[in-house]
Parts: sequence; C-alpha cells; structure tokens
Amino acid sequence: MIARERRRTQRPTGHHCRALRCNVPCGPAHLMCARHWRLVPLELKGKVYSTFGQRNRASIDRSWAPWWRAQARAVEAVAKLEGLELEALTRWVANELAFADTLEQREAV
Repeated sequence: MIARERRRTQRPTGHHCRALRCNVPCGPAHLMCARHWRLVPLELKGKVYSTFGQRNRASIDRSWAPWWRAQARAVEAVAKLEGLELEALTRWVANELAFADTLEQREAV
C-alpha cells in the first residue's frame, strides 16, 4: 500500500505539496503530501474539504476565497507544528489572506 501511494504521489504533475519548504510532488486534487496532510488538525481538514467541494459545485465564477483561506490556515498549522519561523510565517499567512480578500473583491465587481 505504501509503495502504491508513493508511486501515485510521485508522478510528475507540476503540482507539489503546499506545506512550506516541501516540494514533494502530489496530484492536483491534493493540497499536501500524505506526511504533511496527516499533521493538519481534523477541523481544518474538514474546512479544506468543504470549501473545495463548494468551489467545484459552484459556477465557474464563484470565488475561491473560502478555499484559499482554509488552505492557508492548514499550511499555517503544519508550519507551526514543524517549528518554522513565526515572523516569516505570519507574513506568509497575511499575504495569503490578503489574496483571498482580493478574490472576494473581484467577485463582487
């Protein structure tokens, strides 16, 4: 099972794990590699799944802002567990959330 999972996640897709400082290839439907996804708290996993599902069921112009916020919080949770620099992480999260705000403003126009 592990070898099968490893083969599946190592296909050259152009997508990689969104965890900071991780470049493990993973499929376009996966936010993170299996190792990092296991570190995401259950509540945040649920938020990522629900916002991803809403985004895929909605019309093409529906905002990605809720999903963008959820993935940013998931990446932040993993980074904190891995002990990454707090100041740099805070700036990164602020940029991600600002981008989500930009997405919402585009939809409102």
